[in-house]
Amino acid sequence: MNFLKPLFLTFLLTFPLFAQESGEILYQRCVPCHGENGRKVALGKSSIIGGQSHDLLIQKLTAYQEGTLSIKGMGRLMQAQLRDYTYRDLENLSRYIESLH
Repeated sequence: MNFLKPLFLTFLLTFPLFAQESGEILYQRCVPCHGENGRKVALGKSSIIGGQSHDLLIQKLTAYQEGTLSIKGMGRLMQAQLRDYTYRDLENLSRYIESLH
């Protein structure tokens, strides 16, 4: 039984490393509207997001998440899509979207 305590402690210390998802995984939630490569005009309203700069994307994603941005009435939808993402998730997601061409 004494071996469980160090094992549990190791799990607690390393869990955040595994809980952080890659941008590619996070982007799967975006695919239905933005397409596999970010080149689809989402709901006939959005601009092409694939290849946009990380700085612009993180700014937009953060504002959508906070509810302070609503381009073409998409604010509430985007806020709902991003509600459970951490800032680190938004960073990973924006880096991945930037890499799409």
